[in-house]
Amino acid sequence: MPPANATQFQNTNHAEICDVVIGIDFGTSCSKVVLQSPYFADRRAMLVPFGDLGHPINSHLLPTKLYYDRQGNCSLATDLNSLCTSGIKLRLLQNPDIGESLSDFAITPRTLAIAYIALVLRHARQWFLTTQSKIYGNFRIRWHLNIGIPSPGYDDHDRRELFKCIAADAWRFSLGTESVSLARIWQYFEGRWKPNNRIDIESDAINVMPEIVAEVLGYAKSNLRENGLHVLIDIGAGTIDISGFILHNKEGEDRYSFLTSDLDHLGAYHCHLDRVQRIKEHVTRWFSHLAGRQDLAMPIMASLPEYFPRLADFGTDAEKDILEEFYTRCRALVHRTLKSLKKNRDPNSERWKTGLPIFFCGGGKSLSIYRRVLDDLHECWQTSMATRGLKIIDLPKPANLVADSLDEQLYDRFAVAYGLSYPYYDIGEIRPPGSISNVSIDPTPKYAHIEYVSKDLV
Repeated sequence: MPPANATQFQNTNHAEICDVVIGIDFGTSCSKVVLQSPYFADRRAMLVPFGDLGHPINSHLLPTKLYYDRQGNCSLATDLNSLCTSGIKLRLLQNPDIGESLSDFAITPRTLAIAYIALVLRHARQWFLTTQSKIYGNFRIRWHLNIGIPSPGYDDHDRRELFKCIAADAWRFSLGTESVSLARIWQYFEGRWKPNNRIDIESDAINVMPEIVAEVLGYAKSNLRENGLHVLIDIGAGTIDISGFILHNKEGEDRYSFLTSDLDHLGAYHCHLDRVQRIKEHVTRWFSHLAGRQDLAMPIMASLPEYFPRLADFGTDAEKDILEEFYTRCRALVHRTLKSLKKNRDPNSERWKTGLPIFFCGGGKSLSIYRRVLDDLHECWQTSMATRGLKIIDLPKPANLVADSLDEQLYDRFAVAYGLSYPYYDIGEIRPPGSISNVSIDPTPKYAHIEYVSKDLV
């Protein structure tokens, strides 16, 4: 097996180059990696497995958790003697440089992200160099690295630079002969330590891309593609990311014109937390009721299970109370995007007459509450908004994606990583919402140019 910091196949002196793009979907709960050779082997794209490090439901899902000891040495593997941190991405988006001190170094969301991604890069390259030598072993690999960024942040220059710098620093620390260390990363930022290794990647080969663009890239490159207005709704663990965009082609280049981009902390884990909190409130009131019973003549409950409430004991509206507020917030988020698109972003689109295509994606989409939101909005927009409603579309699994035992229904969990494995300069033009003006509804009646409308024209 090649060393953890290796970037090239062993014992190869060939001058011929093969480009390989690493696409990293740095997720809230799990991360995913796809490698693609865009100009060789029929654009072969490989979904990286993580073996025992992977999630029990699928080894291609790597939990976004970092383990580290008191000296700052990091690992992706569970260790009872190490500290464990999660929620790295959410903390990074909140404030990348606020943290805590540990011994003689500080730990911040930025340093945690660099360490985690450096270890992911080591694993991905080592897996590639170990398992793919029959196909690529005679080439010198020219590496590219793309990392996703939440779509609402793509308009933010500082956030784009933050993610790009983290990716570049992660690559740098993945090449060291020593272990990936939070202490050394901190010393590097303080100017007290300098990596002594060559980067082996061009600076312009490290890029960031909106996750929404990456997610639909497989569709945009497929024969199922249709130009025009689309909406993508990604249900993650922490957030719902929803964007309305127009996919079209200009002079042979794809263009993604984003009309709306919204994100809220309404993902599957927040749905769970909301339910737990509301159930807790009902249970607390139930036990307060039991403790306050004044009729001492009533028999005491004979066993412990009798003390615990049933859902019916909470009252006739309890289930609605527990579930409805979160549903209402999700519905309002999606409705707000649809209303903005219909009112002033693309009111003249033909999609309102034929059905608005909705890509419904993400690891949290299996929760029925999110599909209920779309089903209810479909009915509402058909009956009250003078449209043909919504048309739910599954993202197609690309034919060039190589993966061990990947169910087609699970593909959308890896769609972002797949899109990120395309060369950045092959993606096309991305226009953020702030660069696109509103559109007025065409007020001209259909027969305004005709003074008299006969029955033959109706």
